[in-house]
Amino acid sequence: MEGKLFKLLTVLLLIFNLCSYSQTDIVSYENQYPDKSMVILKKIENVTLKINDCNLEIEIDHYRKKLSLSNINQNYSDEYIGFNSFHDINEIKAYYYEPKGTKYSKTQINNIVTSSRSDNSIFYDDYQTKRIVFPNLYKGCISEISYKKEIKDPHLFGYFRFTGFFPVEYAEYTITYPNEVNLSYKINNDIDNIVTFTEEKNRKTTTIKFSVSNYKPGYSLNNDFDMDFYIPHVIVYINDYKACGKSVNVISDLKGLHDWYYSLSEEVNVVSSEIQTLSDSITKNIANSIDKMKSIFYWVQDNIKYVAFEDGYGGFVPRKADMVILRKYGDCKDMANLTTQLLKASGINAYLSWVGSRSIPYSYYDIPTTYNDNHMICTAEINDQYYILDATAYTAYNYPSKFILSKEVLVSKSKDQFEILKVPEIESNKNIIDETLLLKIDNSKLIGSGSINLSGYHAFNISERANYSNKENERKRIENYTIKGSDKFQLDDYKLMNFTDREKNNIIEYAFHIPDYIREFNNNIFVNLNLSTPYSKRNIDTSQKLYALLIGSHSKIKVENRFQIPDGYTATYIPEEIFFEHDQFGFNINYEIVDNIIIYNFDLDIRTLKIEEKDFNSWNQFIKKLNIAYKKSIELTKNINN
Repeated sequence: MEGKLFKLLTVLLLIFNLCSYSQTDIVSYENQYPDKSMVILKKIENVTLKINDCNLEIEIDHYRKKLSLSNINQNYSDEYIGFNSFHDINEIKAYYYEPKGTKYSKTQINNIVTSSRSDNSIFYDDYQTKRIVFPNLYKGCISEISYKKEIKDPHLFGYFRFTGFFPVEYAEYTITYPNEVNLSYKINNDIDNIVTFTEEKNRKTTTIKFSVSNYKPGYSLNNDFDMDFYIPHVIVYINDYKACGKSVNVISDLKGLHDWYYSLSEEVNVVSSEIQTLSDSITKNIANSIDKMKSIFYWVQDNIKYVAFEDGYGGFVPRKADMVILRKYGDCKDMANLTTQLLKASGINAYLSWVGSRSIPYSYYDIPTTYNDNHMICTAEINDQYYILDATAYTAYNYPSKFILSKEVLVSKSKDQFEILKVPEIESNKNIIDETLLLKIDNSKLIGSGSINLSGYHAFNISERANYSNKENERKRIENYTIKGSDKFQLDDYKLMNFTDREKNNIIEYAFHIPDYIREFNNNIFVNLNLSTPYSKRNIDTSQKLYALLIGSHSKIKVENRFQIPDGYTATYIPEEIFFEHDQFGFNINYEIVDNIIIYNFDLDIRTLKIEEKDFNSWNQFIKKLNIAYKKSIELTKNINN
């Protein structure tokens, strides 16, 4: 009764606020948020937990009201409600308020379109959206929606973000639950202490409320990192509840999360006779455990096609390894389970493991919930050393996939034993582009030949693409990879080496020419030996208020260009050495003349996965100095006989 009264009062308050809204407020909001096109007037979620027939039911009442401060395109005018088989959405109500003088005309919106998510990377996905199609919101218009959502599995509850990139006048997240329920929560990114928390207890229920008033996000829309890294939000997870005389565990801690994950995968985490036979075949005549592991891992990479599935518990539970072999495709869970079972069959300790991509900011120790991970891999253990094996990515066995670098891994060693590991970052000297070129000029044309030696992720990226291409596409990709100097670059010939061996450096030997590259003035020739300009456009626009700059991996680039001084010319100018050094990044460019050859040496080293805000100025100085160096040319003067 109290819960219903609370909801009724909330709705009446919202209606009163809307009716009392005036045009004067628009000017006030424009002055308050001059750089924003919209303000969230209210965002409210009221959650009610109930125990019914020994089960825990979760229902959420959503309400959201937005005011347009300028003309808004359709993407921002419309509202989207996401759901899948774990949710039921009903009682959707939407209204459009259009200013008419000093009043508003109210129109109910009935155009609600349900569609599946369009993602070419996912073969089947049960995620759907209800799109509420509003007219284009122009200045002063208001959109308002409300709906109910039922969450069917308490393990997947609960998350609330106070806003996105638009300012919010008032946001509230309220949870009312029986006293037989125990839950935990964590407020994230509240560095300015803007979140107000209250708790009310009575004889039967407890209500907790998180609220924010007059909050303007400090970061811009154009960010490399997900909003969960910097926008205030709350994660709530249910520990346990009592129903029908029993205590039901949900997720009380990290052990509880592991227990649930283990229960989902226990039935498929077995070695069948078919798996044993296949494992024996793959590892035949191989005695060394490391070599066995490599053979199995590479077999799965080469023979099982990665196809993503998102279908109910199919998004959590791996399919049986036998089925994956029969189908010859699977998602990350399927490939992780197949790799695990094949390794176990060969006598190697291997474990199903969960990990979050770098788009997720949380730690298992802080938030032991399903919000922490979105990927599944295999962890092998040989001689007390762990190997992170992700067969969905084309890498060598000792290189984890790039998108999980530095992340925590939940390793399930048995029903009652688990461990948290950290994915190594892989240092830059294992990810090198090493290029050597011989250069000469023919009139205004630059002619070159040489090789690029690629290790680590640089090699995996190019060799994976080339392996799945026909010859014509392969040439185009190699040309795109080797292009330098100008858009007139012409690839004359190329040869690929070691592209089918993950553990060897990939080598591209190639020849090229660039028409009209040489600049001439009177008796002088000018040649820019900075044929490639990596990172030249990675300057950070500090006015955009970015959280951080994302770096794919630690990386090193080395270039040696040996330029033949043409007969009849003398080098009259070569640039001085220029360098920049920071503990996370740096470069050096220098020139020297040896036996009528100008040798250009370029070294660049990136030793981090992200550039944090405190280092933005240093990074921009680094990029600025790089671009100054990239503009330097050598000068050759024609010899004139006296």
